[in-house]
This record gives sequence, C-alpha cells and structure tokens, in this order.
Amino acid sequence: MACFKASAEVMLFSVGVCVPVSFSAANTVVGTQAGTTGFIYATSDIEDAGLGTVKSFGKTTDAVEALKNGQVDCVILDNEPAKALVAANEGLHILDTEYAVEDYAIAIAKENTDLLEKVNKALSELTADGTLQSIVDKYIGK
Repeated sequence: MACFKASAEVMLFSVGVCVPVSFSAANTVVGTQAGTTGFIYATSDIEDAGLGTVKSFGKTTDAVEALKNGQVDCVILDNEPAKALVAANEGLHILDTEYAVEDYAIAIAKENTDLLEKVNKALSELTADGTLQSIVDKYIGK
C-alpha cells in the first residue's frame, strides 16, 4: 500500500494583518474550504476550543478573496495550493510553521482482493519506473 506525507496544512495571511498564532482573541476568524481536512482541523482546534470562528467557503480561492478583503484573519489550506496563491496574490504570505501534516493512503475493502492486487501491481510498476516519484516531485514537492 502506498502511504506518504503528501501535504501540510498551512496558514495564509495578509501583510499587515496580525497573524493569530496563539488564537488568544476569541474573535479570530479562520477561513477554510468546506469539507476539507483544513476545515475539520480548524473546527476542532479553534472553534470547538472557543479560540475563534471558522468560516467555510465553497472554494479555497473564495476563502483567499475573503482574506484579501479583511473578512477573515487567515486561511488554512494545503501547502502546494498556498504557494500558488501566494505567487498569484501580492501581499499574501505563508506562516512559517506548518499547521498540520497529513498522510495519504489508498483504502480498499478487505474482501476486495482483486482490486487490491490490481492497485498494488500498478503502484509497483509506477514505483519501479520512477513515475510515482516524478508525480510526487512535481505536484507535492520534496
């Protein structure tokens, strides 16, 4: 089974905005994309703990627009999209500290041995010829 650290959740913030690293003010508003692990982490770590409010958006780019317009104090998202958004939007920065690191894996029902064999064979071939590593290098980073 393939399992690797594919992403880190990071915080994106605007220049001149006080980054709520400690979330000491209960009025901190954190933007995330709805249904993502960033949303789950933020809701559990920040909102449920009474350290701020989580505002969800349909798309990460909507959360970033809200950040740029001052509607949220920071945005939690995956590192690679954050890099692209920072490059495309002057005045945005990634907080130096990762918020969370995620491992990705392929889950297959135990009784589905045929699918498991096919996936393992494909992963072995992709690993052997270097394709899997080139995808990781290109889209996820080293």
